[in-house]
Amino acid sequence: MNISEMVVLIVIVTCLAGVANRFIKLKYMRVENNEPDEATSGRLEDLENRVQILEKIVTDDKRGLEREINNL
Repeated sequence: MNISEMVVLIVIVTCLAGVANRFIKLKYMRVENNEPDEATSGRLEDLENRVQILEKIVTDDKRGLEREINNL
């Protein structure tokens, strides 16, 4: 193995180690940041309320549907 082949091999190994290191850090950050923040929780509650209203509208009879749409 000559010097140029050794340099290329060292560069390749270094790049692969950097990619592996970044992958491990990203995977660890995903596990660590699994809990939602306040903004996300508030938005989720808002969306759940909207879905409940839509379920009510869809399952009501026609007159109830008209009233609900007018109330919105």
